[in-house]
Amino acid sequence: MTTVTFSVPDHLEPLIHQAAKSAGYDTLDAYAKELLMESLRKRAQGILEEKIQEALETEAVELEEGCWEKRRADFKAAWEKKKSEAC
Repeated sequence: MTTVTFSVPDHLEPLIHQAAKSAGYDTLDAYAKELLMESLRKRAQGILEEKIQEALETEAVELEEGCWEKRRADFKAAWEKKKSEAC
């Protein structure tokens, strides 16, 4: 496992310790790891959403008469609903 070290201003140290404790973490290492993992998850989610939006904006390929367009519309509606519920 790689060790990463970083410095913070002295006046932030008590705030960081309190934030970690309030979030239920016993150590700053565990708290920092979770914050970094959450950041990576959000980044991955953003990339996924961009790819989905890109796919939704492409021309549909018709498999059977009306089938592909219906599937695409259903997926888009479900996706828009999920995005609106997340806010």
